[in-house]
Amino acid sequence: MVRRRQPLGKAVRLHRCRRSRRAYTSTLADAAARPADHDGELAESDRGYAVHGDACRFRRRKSDLDDECRFASRWIDARAGSSTFTVRVDSGGHSASKQLGLVVVDKLTASSPADQTWEVKRPLQIAINAKGGTPGYSWKVTGTLPENTGFIGNQGNGSTSYLRGVPAQAGTFPIVLTVTDADGGSAEVRVTLTVAPKLQIRTFSVGRAQVGKRYRLALASAGGVGATSWTLAVGSLPAGVKLNADTGVISGKPRRSGTFRFTIVGTDALEAKAAMTYSLRVRRR
Repeated sequence: MVRRRQPLGKAVRLHRCRRSRRAYTSTLADAAARPADHDGELAESDRGYAVHGDACRFRRRKSDLDDECRFASRWIDARAGSSTFTVRVDSGGHSASKQLGLVVVDKLTASSPADQTWEVKRPLQIAINAKGGTPGYSWKVTGTLPENTGFIGNQGNGSTSYLRGVPAQAGTFPIVLTVTDADGGSAEVRVTLTVAPKLQIRTFSVGRAQVGKRYRLALASAGGVGATSWTLAVGSLPAGVKLNADTGVISGKPRRSGTFRFTIVGTDALEAKAAMTYSLRVRRR
């Protein structure tokens, strides 16, 4: 049996000459483009078709046919899987036949997760997946990646490749990844990498407080991804003063005087952290 791989989505055409009864097959890249008239005379510009496989191959031109010879043909939509059919040729009282196999593979596709926002100095990894077609795959990336990131393709049979690294550059980076299978079929996927600046705490001074008088300070951050949560990592606040972990507001009425040294850490949605150490002086009334 002769086998031939054919990409999914191509149509197979079976032909038979009404006079000579010769039969053969051909394919069309897009089944939707098939002609409305499936029967009729072989066109002047048509160079003929050949049976798939090394055996039972022949071509006929219009010049080889007389005026009475017409071709009847029909289309079969190819779906993923394998099938067999027999081609028979009758000529001059002799006949020959050959059983052929047609293996249809799924259409080659490439996919990636939904676009995400990453961050300077935080690990980045995006998996790009290919399926269908004929393994193995090869990859090509078009576009500019952030500094300190790269494309890792051809892992194993290449069905999964990665964008990976620790970006050192903020910005928006549109790229196109193209995968090609062993039969030369290709598919592409577009990915936009958005890299946010590194998380920073932008409050540099906490001012002064007074015993028994209300104190309030809202910590501010810049960069990072998502909301910032706040923690008291080192030291302590004056008695009567607390830190709101969600809003970053330090507030309350100090109950005793003194100098209080403490470190605040901000953490964003990607677990990036920024720290700042402060010294708060509380005066007596």
